[in-house]
Amino acid sequence: MNKIIAIAALFALDFATKAAALAYLTPAPLTLAPFLNLRLVWNAGISFSMFDGGGEAGRWVLVAVTALITLVVVRALVKAGAAAVKAACVMIIAGALGNILDRIRFGAVVDFIDFHALGWHFPAFNVADSLICLGVFILLFRREK
Repeated sequence: MNKIIAIAALFALDFATKAAALAYLTPAPLTLAPFLNLRLVWNAGISFSMFDGGGEAGRWVLVAVTALITLVVVRALVKAGAAAVKAACVMIIAGALGNILDRIRFGAVVDFIDFHALGWHFPAFNVADSLICLGVFILLFRREK
């Protein structure tokens, strides 16, 4: 039950931050620091906008593939023994669900965090992307196997 609450809380955090981005941001950067902007970006592709341009069919293929991967991670969560694996699975599931919801609602994912330095911009991302990356990082680099 705690895992479901954690997934719901992280999903709600992603949803709330995306709602705020939609309400208050534009594509024009809002500078927070010399290396950090907030700006509204639509990502119809996957990570780093790969596979962008697939149109309506591509949208639903990405929803289906992401849903299948999420189910695999749910299965891993159910079988997980180690706390780190459980935490990683919770983060990945919450992030994936957040991005799936965006694709269903808007046809693209709402991104808004824009790191940059010396003229180089990391692709814009959101809380869901951060959760997914952190969860995968934990799975890849955890100490207990």
